[in-house]
Amino acid sequence: MNSNQTVIHAMTEEGEPFATVSKCLPESHIINGENIVDEPNMPGILDVLVCHNIVVDTGRFIQMGFNQYPVVKMCEL
Repeated sequence: MNSNQTVIHAMTEEGEPFATVSKCLPESHIINGENIVDEPNMPGILDVLVCHNIVVDTGRFIQMGFNQYPVVKMCEL
């Protein structure tokens, strides 16, 4: 596990987690406050997170296999 990453869960209106939006890639080089979004498996989730001021897109990607995962910075809540 990468201790610099925060787990991001999608929640139901009742507050129950139903999906993990972030991706932990232990060998990735990210800094504190940054996370990797599982956009390849959840198309459109990056736009939702940015639209709701949860994350800021850094424009960087982490390549793993055939997938590119966007690197985001967490917004202050």
